[in-house]
Amino acid sequence: MRTIKFRAWDVDNKIMVYPNAQGNLGIDMFSGRMFDTTSNSMGLRKYHHVILEQFTGLTDKNGKDIYEGDVVRYINTNYAVYFSNGIFWGCNEVGFECHHYETIGNIHEK
Repeated sequence: MRTIKFRAWDVDNKIMVYPNAQGNLGIDMFSGRMFDTTSNSMGLRKYHHVILEQFTGLTDKNGKDIYEGDVVRYINTNYAVYFSNGIFWGCNEVGFECHHYETIGNIHEK
């Protein structure tokens, strides 16, 4: 079975947010907001404007997890990873084998 995990692009602060090993980062499924229970004395920091990105279940040639929104390189060509019709794709419009790809960034950070 594939591992299900997410990361989120915090649009307001322009940072990528990952859950930690203690599980202190969560998603409020009703509001779509993320929260971190370790960030302040009240025990809750809300991320109000985030873009959730799911782990593809694949790793690149260096063993790095590949998420939707990542930019991967293969033979001097870059592809953005996205999810459509139940499949994770690269911008070349075909499903991809990841063991030859290298993650070089994501679509949010320049």
